[in-house]
Amino acid sequence: MTMKNIFFIFLLFCAGFIVSSCSSGDIAPWKSMDVSNSSISLRRSGCFGTCPVYELSISGNGNVEFNGNNFVEFPGKHTITIPLDSLRILLHQIDTCGWFNLHDEYTNMSVSDAPSAIITVVIGSKTKTINHYHGDMSSPPILKSIERRIDEIARSAQFIGNGMMPKQPQD
Repeated sequence: MTMKNIFFIFLLFCAGFIVSSCSSGDIAPWKSMDVSNSSISLRRSGCFGTCPVYELSISGNGNVEFNGNNFVEFPGKHTITIPLDSLRILLHQIDTCGWFNLHDEYTNMSVSDAPSAIITVVIGSKTKTINHYHGDMSSPPILKSIERRIDEIARSAQFIGNGMMPKQPQD
């Protein structure tokens, strides 16, 4: 078995861990995690089509700031608050899946006109930013899993909507 195969199996294991552990709310290690000096940001770029373009950040106090630019139903800045336990679980999953050991960028243009996602994760004194072009077929599957989990935890779908008809959110 080559190192590439071993690495791929490891990444599949991590992806499975994220999917399986997210549905279970009883993961003990995250409960005592101090997230006050932690944060996550996700910036999605456009594509040739109608890919949503937005930025979001989740701070250590649970505040989520969403800024929709293009192809989102509710453009502009919006703020919500998420439970700290949701943030703790997400940060724990990211940390245990080897986030800080991944490359800084996956930007080979195997496919053109795809969107990119730039993710920055801060856990205590550790910081890692990854530039992920979705047309890079060599990127590990775990990246898209993490991006989806960030969007889920940040509840970005409520602002993205179908991305075609801008509206103003109702209070």
